[in-house]
Formats: sequence, C-alpha cells, structure tokens
Amino acid sequence: MKKISIIIVVLLVAVGAGFYFWQKNQTQTPASPNPSDAPVITSISPTSGPVGTAIDVLGKNLAGFEGDLNLWFENSAGVKGILYADSRLDITHIRATLPEKLCQKDNSYSGAPCDAWLELVPGVYNVYTEPWGKKSNVVQFTVTDQTVGWKTYHDSANGFSFQYPESFNSKYASLQSIPPKVVVSSSKTSINENGCYAIPNSPMPQKDSQITTNRMNFCLSESSDVGAGQLYTDYYYTVFKNAMYVTVDYTIHTPNGCSAYIGVEPQYTECSDFLKNHYTDLVLQPIQKSISTLNFTK
Repeated sequence: MKKISIIIVVLLVAVGAGFYFWQKNQTQTPASPNPSDAPVITSISPTSGPVGTAIDVLGKNLAGFEGDLNLWFENSAGVKGILYADSRLDITHIRATLPEKLCQKDNSYSGAPCDAWLELVPGVYNVYTEPWGKKSNVVQFTVTDQTVGWKTYHDSANGFSFQYPESFNSKYASLQSIPPKVVVSSSKTSINENGCYAIPNSPMPQKDSQITTNRMNFCLSESSDVGAGQLYTDYYYTVFKNAMYVTVDYTIHTPNGCSAYIGVEPQYTECSDFLKNHYTDLVLQPIQKSISTLNFTK
C-alpha cells in the first residue's frame, strides 16, 4: 500500500511539473503571425510629401511571406506600384522611403528586371498592403511637388534664376553651401576640353559627362574630397548661354562610409541604408530637379 501511495505521489509531481513548464513555455513564446488574419492599417505618417519622404505605416498583421513588409501605391487610373520597406521592424510597422518610381509588380523573389513602372507624379494615391493575398483597408497619401518650400536664386545682372532645396530628407546628407555656389564667366579659361568646369585643385580626377534637361545641354563634372571620416562631393553643372558660361556647384556633405556609427543603433543601420539605397532618391534627384529649374530671362 505504501508503494502505491509513493507511485501516485511521484506521478502527481511529474504531471504538475510538466504542466508548469508547458504553461511557462506558452507564456514566453510569442505567437507567430497567422496568414489567415486580415491586415489592418491604423495610421500613415505623414499623409503627404514629395519624393524622398520617409513614411511610417502602423497596423497589425502587416507582414507577408518570410516577414516581408511592403505597400502598394495606386493612382487615380488604377495603376499600382510596390514600395518595399527600408528594413524589417515588426509585423505592426512599415517604414519606407518614397522613390521617384515604383515597379508595377513584385519582382523581389524572381529577381527579374522591372518592365513597367509607376511614376510618382504629384497627386493622391490609395495605399494598402496585401500580405498572403489579403488586402488591407485603404489609406491615402498625397505626393506633392518636390520644389514646394525651395528657395530661389536670382542673378538679375546676368538674367537667370533657379530653385534649390535648403536641406535633404536625411540627416546623413547636407548642402555644404546655401545657396549653391555659382560661377559666371564669358571666357573659357575655367572650362576644359569637354565643355565642363575645370575644377581647381581637385584632390581626385574629375569625372565629366553630358546631360540634357529643360531643353539645355549641360556638362556635369564631379569630384570628391575626404577627411576625418567625412566625404565632400561636388557636382558642377555648366551651360553655355547668352555668350557666357554659367556653372552651378552643389557641394554635398555625407559620412565617408558609416564606420563612425559602428555599434551605435539605429544610426549605423540608417546610415548604411541611406548610402546604399537612398542617396539617388534623396540627393541626386533633388539636385537634378534643381538644375532643371534654371531659367534665363534675357
């Protein structure tokens, strides 16, 4: 009888211990997102902005296969394009930077080149996510003109003007000179054989190329200088008009890599993402937009 009692006690202790550890495991292991749960967007911030704007979307069940986070932007004609998240935060938060154009299909798995684009021109767009083939509710975002809030440079003596931004939508890039530096000359003393501005005392060989914008032909010369972990890149746009050479110099200050932020988060991740994925959207495109506003009044 005593042996039976001991066996019963041991069994009860074992069952109790098993239940305790099972319950503990249940409380410590978060539930995985269920593909059958419908995605819901609760907010989008901001609700308007130009190309280059960083967007935060909050909600629930936003992640798809392998935790993918993305948004669809649809214009008034029903044409849509996909916007991928800058990084994977969690299933309740999508953070993405608005580029100039979006691919009309999700090619993130196939790796195939995009064959159709949605240009994000100013206007109102329906925004939603569609993980696991389930469409969320729709919110709206207004893409505004990139030049809204820009300043205007006037040269009344030589009869031209252009618009320029005072800042970029990133803390990792800035204009070194506001307004951009302008050089006007009637002689070719500062112009090289390519028709580009001959950068004086350039620490690195300059790179020249030809571009056309606003029905004008520009010679673009580029040069960089480094120091103390910082990078300074000059973009000189030169055009010959009204018997004079006009050069606009945009000097961009960025980190020279992100080594200064190693071990410091989220700065290191943000810096790396900016240099790898958003330098063109946030810096080069606004510069190109700025030079396209160059207007001669004489």
